Amino acid sequence: MLIEAVESSSHSSSAFKLDEYDFVQALFENLRGNFRHSLFNRRVVVVGRRYSFKDCLIPNLENVLTVRTILKDRDSKPLIEELRGLPNQQHLTHKARVEIETVKDSEIVFVDGVAIAFRRKGELAPVLTNTSALDALPRIIVDMGAVPHVVGGADIMAPGIRRVTGEFGEKQLLTVVDEKHGKYLAVGKALTGSGPLAAAKKGKVVENIHYVGDLIWEVIKPKGPASPSSN
Repeated sequence: MLIEAVESSSHSSSAFKLDEYDFVQALFENLRGNFRHSLFNRRVVVVGRRYSFKDCLIPNLENVLTVRTILKDRDSKPLIEELRGLPNQQHLTHKARVEIETVKDSEIVFVDGVAIAFRRKGELAPVLTNTSALDALPRIIVDMGAVPHVVGGADIMAPGIRRVTGEFGEKQLLTVVDEKHGKYLAVGKALTGSGPLAAAKKGKVVENIHYVGDLIWEVIKPKGPASPSSN
């Protein structure tokens, strides 16, 4: 065992014994430094935090590790037909490579390596990086005070809405955009038609189903600092 081997080294004192706790503390103190040096100086180091083996674990492992699966033709062709039903996606062909990546309760659909949509509870919706689809959807413009709530996953409340563009019915997909930068913040589902929604003064009016910062976004987000823009 590593601890026994270290203790038997010629550098160690016969009176110096290491237990499991000492080993864990030394490991965390020297992830970027000399582990062996820390192990022998554990007697004089004052640690501000008590670590344990639990600190080695990855939280929410099921949300971190995902696998992308390539669909066979018999499964990809009907899915391509569904995707072509989304706005501005008629260019997708049956010859394309279709992949599925499951993230918690959603399936992200990639076509030739590009994220196109996600499926949840049997329904497809475009992802926030698919601006060609988002540009064709009705739009809710919210004030800047609503932004942190929207990107935190909150549903959209009537008082935070500045204006509504486009006509839509109840349960129809739409986008949520901030008034200052015109950035796509979320994809939502209308809880009422565009007329009543525009006139509403209070209450929840749009269900937030996909937003910047959620698990889907973490998989598909651009590598650069820019966010998807509606401009």
